[in-house]
Amino acid sequence: MKFLKKYSITFQLFLFISFLMTMIFFVSSVFMYNYQEKFITKQNNDYINNHLENFVSRLDVTYKSMQIEVEEGINIAEMVFYRNYSGNIRIHTDKKISYDAVNQITHDTNKVWVNSWTLDGQEIHNNYEIVDKIKKMGPATVTIFQKIEDGYLRISTNVITKAGRRAVGTFIPNESEVIKTIEKGNRYQGRAYVVDDWYTTIYDPIYINGEIKGILYVGEKESAINMFKRESKSERYLGDGYAFVMSNNTKFNGLMLMHPTLEGINLRTSGNIEYLELYNELISDFTQKEETETSRIVRMKNKVRMKSDRDQLAISFNNMAKQLYDFEDKHQHQLMMRKAENDLFERTRFANDMDIFGQNALRSIANYLPIQVGCFYYYHEAEELLTCQSSIGISDKTNFRNIKLGEGLIGEVAARKIEVKEVEDIPKDFYKLKTGIGECDLKQLIIIPLVLNDNLLGVIEIASVNIFS
Repeated sequence: MKFLKKYSITFQLFLFISFLMTMIFFVSSVFMYNYQEKFITKQNNDYINNHLENFVSRLDVTYKSMQIEVEEGINIAEMVFYRNYSGNIRIHTDKKISYDAVNQITHDTNKVWVNSWTLDGQEIHNNYEIVDKIKKMGPATVTIFQKIEDGYLRISTNVITKAGRRAVGTFIPNESEVIKTIEKGNRYQGRAYVVDDWYTTIYDPIYINGEIKGILYVGEKESAINMFKRESKSERYLGDGYAFVMSNNTKFNGLMLMHPTLEGINLRTSGNIEYLELYNELISDFTQKEETETSRIVRMKNKVRMKSDRDQLAISFNNMAKQLYDFEDKHQHQLMMRKAENDLFERTRFANDMDIFGQNALRSIANYLPIQVGCFYYYHEAEELLTCQSSIGISDKTNFRNIKLGEGLIGEVAARKIEVKEVEDIPKDFYKLKTGIGECDLKQLIIIPLVLNDNLLGVIEIASVNIFS
């Protein structure tokens, strides 16, 4: 420090202060850099985590929606099979039918002979009346299986192969999880390989004389999942990031179920060293988030590598979040509608007369819509009259009379069949809803025709003290 002595005290102080200011500036810069880095990293982490939560939620809603469709389908199938028909299959040991049975997994073929089956006198083998009748009422695919030595054989089905033919004569081998579940007397519900594609399915055992001899199946091809894949593959996050799904199921561990370039490849068993290294890296970088039938959805740990400033700062978080939430709301609404349809079906499927049917239908609607008044009008085709069969929120039905087709709003809607009538400007003296403490006016009225195959069955009239959203 001797060289400083030749300078004045003022200059020495100036140098000292300059050095001190430089150090303060340097330390502050390092601190601000670290702070900004942590702040941006946290933003990126939050962005990734929030988006992945939405991704998982959307996938879950899609999957549950398909499950509800299949549950509705098996309800319809069982109603037709056990109610419209007796469900009592008769085995004819004196009549044999031959098949070139094809294993749907290995495609090996062997000749089998099975006993003829009839249901209410109607041949089931190679007869598609029953399965096609069920399909017209809802389920995408329906099959009746018969037990054979090697598994369960499709003897009547509307599952179509890639060659464009019905998959009659194909069978599910005994090694399948479906068959193992059925053989225990249980329902199999979930994802399953059907002939040559993946479906969301339900298989129920068919008992004959107390023994499991067959299966009643309904299934939906995973078209909704495939659409979800297509939509998700085009989405990019933080520049060039993307979401993917890898199976962690024991049988399919390492299989890429959804990925822009590696879908269908098993990273763990492919024999490719790079894929195996990627698998090990993913296992270490990811933690289990949520498990489904065949795979576990995983989310990234708080370990996001920063890229360029443009990638970090040019992301419009609000717009992306809004799009995701809008998409989620849409699927939640669809799921609610499916639940409502299923509830309506369950409440009305075993109704023995029109009074009970109408009452249960109105109660089901009231569970999902804010209605206080409702009426079910049954249509008598011979007389062309509508009569109030059941109601809710109406204490006295004596004022209700028979309504002719085309008469008034009810008759007009019934005559047109396809038009739903909404009325908001309801006169105050139209109807008073009575409660324990007084009366109130109705604000909105909706009239809905009940039509099946262009045949009028009746009319539903519902009303609320509020305007429907």
